[in-house]
Amino acid sequence: MSDILSSTPFPFEKFPDEILLEIFKYMEPVDLHSFMGQNRRIDNVIRDVKLNIVIQHPLLREENLNYLSSFLPNQFIRLDLDGDWEAFDISLFKELRSLKLDCNGLSEEQFDQVSLITLYDSS
Repeated sequence: MSDILSSTPFPFEKFPDEILLEIFKYMEPVDLHSFMGQNRRIDNVIRDVKLNIVIQHPLLREENLNYLSSFLPNQFIRLDLDGDWEAFDISLFKELRSLKLDCNGLSEEQFDQVSLITLYDSS
């Protein structure tokens, strides 16, 4: 009898939302993205996860970052972008608590975005 129980996989969907949220908090956004679209319940739990995005890449091409568009802008609480970050519209991220950018070679439009940023203050 114990062999039957140990060989039966436990359905991931049976975890309560609170446990799923705790698990998802520790996942990288690119990995978290792979869970999206499984069902509405999991998508709703993922929408509650706050994201810390650190991208250390010399060229942040839009096609390499498409998975980030699956998340809502209010989920991003930290952005650390090293390299050419032209694929991002920084003004969309209203709940950022931390922002670090490589500002070498900013265009005038990007400079305007940076100068208008107000970081979220939770106090």
